[in-house]
Amino acid sequence: GMIEHVDRFWTSDNNDALSRVDIQRWSAQFIPPELLGTHIGPFPNHQSGRSTPLSMRAAVALFGHAGIEWDFTQAGNDEIEALGQWVAFYKSVREWMHKARMVRIEDCDSAATLYGFVSPDSSQALFTYIQREPSSSSQPDPILIRGLIAERRYEVKPVFPAGKPRQMSRGDVGWFDGIRASGAQLESVGLATPILEPDNALLIQIRAIS
Repeated sequence: GMIEHVDRFWTSDNNDALSRVDIQRWSAQFIPPELLGTHIGPFPNHQSGRSTPLSMRAAVALFGHAGIEWDFTQAGNDEIEALGQWVAFYKSVREWMHKARMVRIEDCDSAATLYGFVSPDSSQALFTYIQREPSSSSQPDPILIRGLIAERRYEVKPVFPAGKPRQMSRGDVGWFDGIRASGAQLESVGLATPILEPDNALLIQIRAIS
């Protein structure tokens, strides 16, 4: 088919980050994510008019053939610096992410979306927790991580390559300082969920302990 003859698919003319959550998620049902063009769009977005934080736009764009679709003359110095950090982070994970399995987690807070990539040998993973709408609970369901090796131990921490997400709750949840847990614990117990403001995303990096 056509997929054998192209290096990248133009996923959509709509590069609004919140719209892209579903566009990319379901496009990846049929096309490998590494072939899907996933770009950081402008602020505010020219299709939706939405003003989404750079950290959210950058988190959504990570999970594919990432790029930037934004007039840099309209970006501030802090944003340019954050973009540079994001590019460096993407390059550091791109090799294994473009060979990874996509894992979708359905049982999370109903106002959120949770998915990630797990490397072929399950030695590392990157997940994103996206707050689409305000949570209806002061204690959202935990973030459950699947696709890892049950008996293997992992280091888990948040990463902020383009800035921290904005939170409704005061302070960070305990595991933001980094924790160690088995694959079984991450799947059955999970991680405490921070209460994010809508249109914000949290990136979770997981690495096996050698």
